[in-house]
Amino acid sequence: MSDPAIKKILIFGSRGFPGELLQSELESEGHTVFLAYSGEEALALIECERPDLILIDMVLSKIEGRKALRCLQKAACRDTDNHPV
Repeated sequence: MSDPAIKKILIFGSRGFPGELLQSELESEGHTVFLAYSGEEALALIECERPDLILIDMVLSKIEGRKALRCLQKAACRDTDNHPV
């Protein structure tokens, strides 16, 4: 996964999702990784940090991952569609 174009990665999942494990592995490869456990956190991080890649747990506990993806794509961050998700 060590694509030099991907510097910042957002991992959006529920607390049971192995985000910390993914974060550790990706950081060891030189990426900056942010974890979000709610839609509000994810949107705030997208707006502030402008991640190059967004990883979403498609089986979220409070909201289905596909619905979360649609919400992220329509969110205040107008260029979310330009990021790989």
